Amino acid sequence: MSLFSEKIDKNSEKQLLDMLTAGRLDVIIGTDCQVDHELNLRNQQETIVKQPYIPDYSIDLYIGASKKSRWNFRMRELNKVLRELKEEGAIKDIADKYLNNN
Repeated sequence: MSLFSEKIDKNSEKQLLDMLTAGRLDVIIGTDCQVDHELNLRNQQETIVKQPYIPDYSIDLYIGASKKSRWNFRMRELNKVLRELKEEGAIKDIADKYLNNN
């Protein structure tokens, strides 16, 4: 017997939160930064209870550019800058500020 009767896939955490707040779902699984941002926008940090869910795998995120993009020739430079920002802790600081101020 399965604990869950149905699995619903949506394109965004916003859609899942809409369904959760409408009572159409009891539980959702979302990406922390996106769910946190949406909860802050809705001022629902106290209404919706988050629980930690740490799967046994990670999901890499990417930035892509079309080969026809006017920025394509600068992707190596962008990668270098992003790597430096990550190593310096700047990306974490920006994310923390972004999530705590919205």
